[in-house]
Amino acid sequence: MYASTRKKSASLSPQTFRPVVDYSLRPAKALVRRLVVEVVARLEPVTPVSQYRYIGMGSTYFRDFHLVHRRLRIDKMVSLEERIQARERVEFNIPLSCIDLVMKSTSDALPELDLGKSPDFIWLDYESRPDGGVLSDIDQVIFNCSAASFLVVSVNAERGEEHVLQEWLSSAGRDLDATSLPIGRAEVASLCYEILAQRIEDGMLLRNAGSVVKDQVTFEQLLNVVYNDGTQMITFGGLLLANSTRQDFNACRLDELEYVRPAAEPFVVKVPKLTRREVHYLLRHLPKGGADAAAAGRAIGIPKSDVVSFASIYRYAPLFVEVDDW
Repeated sequence: MYASTRKKSASLSPQTFRPVVDYSLRPAKALVRRLVVEVVARLEPVTPVSQYRYIGMGSTYFRDFHLVHRRLRIDKMVSLEERIQARERVEFNIPLSCIDLVMKSTSDALPELDLGKSPDFIWLDYESRPDGGVLSDIDQVIFNCSAASFLVVSVNAERGEEHVLQEWLSSAGRDLDATSLPIGRAEVASLCYEILAQRIEDGMLLRNAGSVVKDQVTFEQLLNVVYNDGTQMITFGGLLLANSTRQDFNACRLDELEYVRPAAEPFVVKVPKLTRREVHYLLRHLPKGGADAAAAGRAIGIPKSDVVSFASIYRYAPLFVEVDDW
């Protein structure tokens, strides 16, 4: 998640690079990784997912790379990292021999990755809001990647100070006179989604310009996930689908996944604070859930909202335990 289009590092030497946070211990982010990977796993009727090349931003933790390799059996991987002072720690922490490290920003690396050669699974995981640099990267992918590629973009969806909002929206090409500044977090997430979705739509129109219908490619949105581990984020993604494989796409049974979102209404991840004993107690009342689970939670003092949240994520939620915990 550390690669970016414009943020440059401070004065740390290669020997003193310090990651900002251990992303492997962020429960909402860990859950979102599983949601994304489960969607990709369902795409087998469209393309052999194990043949994807995974392009991501592993930083020093590579949690998404571990999951993608284990769950999807992908063994062609590229990690983008622009912070030169991080090289030694990143190289030391590379967990698999199939990961190639590219020490460049996304804007410099993407044009050199031969995106049109075969389908890729690309996760552009930013710290920034969807600014001009992010949108330029999206253009690179949309114009150049092959059909059956899967694109995911994660961006910051916090409001920030008014001057920060204005700088972001100006960079994203928005008319500040015609755009009302968002007030709350939900409005910021909605605006981020609108900016990303519009850029994808515009890019697809340019990509398909001059092509006959049978050769055109559509972007099938599957992910619009809002989550919060202290900072609100949005993860947006979908499949570049050739018209010739539409029937195969329909066979993916993506409608079985309750968090798939093909439009503006997001799936909001809420990770309730439950003890392990409470988790196991609630699991005995799922998957039926409903009134029985709510009543069971109420009987031991768990709010109904926490039961509902748990029921929506329990299939994918990671469990964190201490090694010596018993």
